[in-house]
Amino acid sequence: MIPLLVVVAILVAIVFVLWRRQAWLARGQFIRGASFPPGLLDRLAKRRPELSLKDRVLVSRALRQYFLVYHHGGYRFVSMPSQAADDL
Repeated sequence: MIPLLVVVAILVAIVFVLWRRQAWLARGQFIRGASFPPGLLDRLAKRRPELSLKDRVLVSRALRQYFLVYHHGGYRFVSMPSQAADDL
């Protein structure tokens, strides 16, 4: 018969793995759903006046994709997709 301590240790390990997975998924959902601070695109327009509103929205999408790639990459170094996204 398996000692009770081993069974408890296995159950704790399973719960921990499931909790970590849920936390990882929740972080990804947060990145997808979070809104950027108000006025951020306006500040980008001041810094880069050549960008239209459509371009600034695309830059914000690229920045969000960068955050997701960084998250999915295990928080290792990932280069910024563009200088405009870095400016944002």
